[in-house]
Amino acid sequence: MSVAETLAAYRAALAEVGETITVRRLNPSPAAPTDVQALARITGYDPSEIVPGIQQGDRKVILLAEHVTLTPPLRAGDKLVVRGRVLNIETVDDSTRRLGGVLVAYELLVRG
Repeated sequence: MSVAETLAAYRAALAEVGETITVRRLNPSPAAPTDVQALARITGYDPSEIVPGIQQGDRKVILLAEHVTLTPPLRAGDKLVVRGRVLNIETVDDSTRRLGGVLVAYELLVRG
């Protein structure tokens, strides 16, 4: 499967089972935060997946990368706003869902 086909498959899957969320970067005061909208799928962790670093109540987020235009790239400490609730990004995996050097989606651990 090509990168374009993989990206199209992610878009279709997230359009079907995901939701539009806000990625928020807090800027030094008094600047307003930088917000971007992106498609994501948010799930809880199964009890068998809870290992050191993952707490009960944490969530896994698959976030389509193409609309996340933050500079520097997405990082721990950035926020997600999901259904009005602000969640903290604890870890950012930008390797697992990369194909041919192209970042298709981020895999995040969020808390809050």
